[in-house]
Amino acid sequence: MITGLSGSGKSSLAVDTIHSESLRKYIQCLSTYTRQFLDRVARPDVDSIENLPPSISIENRNRVKNNRSTLGTTTEIYDYLRLLFARAGQTVCPSCGKTVTEHSPSSVARSIAKSHEGETVLIMFEPSEGETAERLLKKGFTRGLIHKGGVEKIQSDQGIGVFTHIVVDRVKASKGQTSRMTESAETVFRESTFVAVRTESGQILRFKKGLSCEKCGRTFPNPYPAMFSFNSPQGACENCNGFGNRLEIDTALVIPDPSKSLRDGAVEPFNGKSFRFANRKLIELAEANGIDPNVPFAKLSAKQKDFLFHGNGATGVATGGIMGFFN
Repeated sequence: MITGLSGSGKSSLAVDTIHSESLRKYIQCLSTYTRQFLDRVARPDVDSIENLPPSISIENRNRVKNNRSTLGTTTEIYDYLRLLFARAGQTVCPSCGKTVTEHSPSSVARSIAKSHEGETVLIMFEPSEGETAERLLKKGFTRGLIHKGGVEKIQSDQGIGVFTHIVVDRVKASKGQTSRMTESAETVFRESTFVAVRTESGQILRFKKGLSCEKCGRTFPNPYPAMFSFNSPQGACENCNGFGNRLEIDTALVIPDPSKSLRDGAVEPFNGKSFRFANRKLIELAEANGIDPNVPFAKLSAKQKDFLFHGNGATGVATGGIMGFFN
């Protein structure tokens, strides 16, 4: 930050000296071919500036007349930030707070090789509803895991209901078998959204395709740049539509004097000649629901005040209350 009296040389120091030297050093780092397309930058009147990184100079004049423009969009840094978050960001499950991991065939293979190295594991998938033994055999799947935990051959005339899982591969988990386990996981993901792996202890591990929380099972879409843009429907806040503010009714302005009753004109917008009908409808709504329109608004119960403001949630004063008028 540079501060000082008007005319003391703040802009000259920032732009003509620091930024000029930064730009000159940056251009020197480019290739000879690239430098021929750029303007020459004169060396500023300074002995030396050390440890100076590349800088960005922004005009103090705002040429953009768009209320969605920010420093990030004007400098185009925002585009790089969106790409950074989409590619390098981590998804955290809002339900349980755990970091969400994306399971792919290669990640499943690496996980098995790391946590169950040396064990003989079964890579399987659960048969879908309506699956038949004949179809499985045509695809090359010949073995299945039965309810008792054993592995049996699949017979063409056999009901598929006896199998809990269809076995794709039986392999000894190790780093040397990563490629084979990756191919088996790819085969499983073509048949199902889950890869099931039975370890030697009989434990069955499940890996869901894509981004999913291992604790609660919640799934998430893969991040993409538009998700982090307030100018995009995919990334804009649902409440403010990306503007950073929202229009709401200020109840203190609607009823500026709570000592007045409904009949005395407690609702300020209803006191004009054009909207007296709305005050009559509100009084009728109050009387129909056991609320005395002659009692000062401040002395009404919280439940009665809430009803006068919101009614039954419909549009119109007769049923929707005060807020129904504004809707």
